[in-house]
Amino acid sequence: MKQIVCCPGTNEWPSPGTAPWFQTGSAFSDLLLTEGYTQALPDEIPAWSSELGGVKDLTSRAWEYGAAVTIPRVLALDEADRNIIGASHGGQVAARIASRVDCARLLTIGTPVRHEMAEIYATVTCPWLHVYSTGWENRWQYFGQLFDRHVGFSLQMPAPAQNIRLEGTGHVDLVREPARFDTIYQRVILPFLDIGVVVKLNA
Repeated sequence: MKQIVCCPGTNEWPSPGTAPWFQTGSAFSDLLLTEGYTQALPDEIPAWSSELGGVKDLTSRAWEYGAAVTIPRVLALDEADRNIIGASHGGQVAARIASRVDCARLLTIGTPVRHEMAEIYATVTCPWLHVYSTGWENRWQYFGQLFDRHVGFSLQMPAPAQNIRLEGTGHVDLVREPARFDTIYQRVILPFLDIGVVVKLNA
């Protein structure tokens, strides 16, 4: 089986009640398991606190720490197993990892596009798919761009990312409620993880 490395979003840890999407036993993890993917770091406490430290201190120290702690674990995997998935600000951690380590795939979901991350985004070398949604349902992606020393907002990641837009979905519903998005998983997410090709459903 291939493996995935998951980076949770803001305030997703600790998660009361059911298993959070980035650990075994979640609907997301179970779905990928049926498709031949297992969690490389299944039940570990996430490397970053998932607090808003990266935004509040304007230096991204929380994201930097998360990447630094996770990278040695990623390096221990075969390159084909370095499939990095980040939701919301977890995508900042995931992008840092993919910019410094030869990875197989990078998948970011609802990750706010931050100006101070531009150089890191630009140095990602593996196939990268960014999934975002529009409208008030995805307001947190807008809010997550505040205080990045830049005027304006963008929902699309810059190159080398390829972007897919979903309409009317919540910020990270794609990983929290995967059963609602079976078509997207079958037509976009799983083919991307398997062969690195992005099937464009829209502009």
